[in-house]
Amino acid sequence: MGFEVRLFGHFEIVRDGIFIPDDVWRTGKNCELLKLLLSAPGQVFSRDELVEALWPGKGFSEAQSNLRGRMS
Repeated sequence: MGFEVRLFGHFEIVRDGIFIPDDVWRTGKNCELLKLLLSAPGQVFSRDELVEALWPGKGFSEAQSNLRGRMS
C-alpha cells in the first residue's frame, strides 16, 4: 500500500494510484490539520499551536473542544 501526498498547488492524496477526492473529508479542518502536520515532519506541535493555526481568534475553550473532536 502506497501513499503519495501533494502539498504544493492543489492538495491531493493518492493511495495505491487512486486519487482520494476532497468530499471524503468530513470537514475542511480535518484536511487543514493533516496539511499542517505533513508540512513539518518530525515537528511536535503543542495544543496551543494547533488551536491557533486552525481557529485563529476563536475563543480558546471552543477551539480546544474543536481540536479534541478532530483527534478522536
